[in-house]
Amino acid sequence: MITSRVVEVFVASMLVVFSSCSDFNDIISYESPMDSTASSPAARQIPGCIGEAKLGSGSDSCFTYVFEDTLFIRFCARANCCPDHDRFSFDQRTAEDTIYVMIADTARHGCRCMCMYVLAMEFAELERDSYVFHCTQMDSLLEILLYSIRVERARVQPD
Repeated sequence: MITSRVVEVFVASMLVVFSSCSDFNDIISYESPMDSTASSPAARQIPGCIGEAKLGSGSDSCFTYVFEDTLFIRFCARANCCPDHDRFSFDQRTAEDTIYVMIADTARHGCRCMCMYVLAMEFAELERDSYVFHCTQMDSLLEILLYSIRVERARVQPD
């Protein structure tokens, strides 16, 4: 009889074997993800797979943000590698000092591989100087916590 631990190890090893990689350095610029038809907040997937990345830790090199007048956030989520664009739906709400984001992979699972994707969000007209960015991903029937990280508005020095 196969134990659940054996299945977990097998699935984890298959994820490593079938994941693909690309250069991560070009995703940290902060051009606006908003297009002329988007409503606020703007959200989009950056096309392409970036390979494996650690999620949910303070040292996560995939989570980056700039918070001045507008909050720009980029973060990673795992999904099937085919197709590698337009995979995710976004749902968000702000309550007190927390920005709640739920993402879901809406594309058909066309390949036998998993990738990390970069997602970008933009939040304008935020009143507070500090928020917790709380992001979860729906995966089948599970809600997986990806990030719960405090973001702080940059302090502007007077002239």
